[in-house]
Amino acid sequence: MLTLLHTINALNSAILFSKTRVKITQFNNLTLNVLLTLQHLNVIDSFILNKTHTQCTIILPTTQSSLVFQQIQSISTPHKYIYMTYSELVKLRAVDLSSEYLISSTHNKIIMTSSEAIRHHIGGLVLLKLYL
Repeated sequence: MLTLLHTINALNSAILFSKTRVKITQFNNLTLNVLLTLQHLNVIDSFILNKTHTQCTIILPTTQSSLVFQQIQSISTPHKYIYMTYSELVKLRAVDLSSEYLISSTHNKIIMTSSEAIRHHIGGLVLLKLYL
């Protein structure tokens, strides 16, 4: 979880300073799964792993107009995990329509958006909030 926080902080700094690349030196499987989901959502263009899978270079969209988000906020921290059930996610979606949440499913250990979790009627650990 701590490596994910370092990655999110680096991404937010890169967005703030209009950078196109971010180099991450701490990397694990959770970060890899989150980056795959962010790439699927077109938040990042791509990412490149080194041969030993210990470093990663994240490539952001080149123009600011193509960014679909303004900021990424970490909801769960290493000291406080936030879990939500299906009904809590539905209530959250009704209140906050302009944001997307990344959920780590407790059933099959995959990372999905809050919309996908609602569609599949499952809850899980709330990792990140994407401000759209």
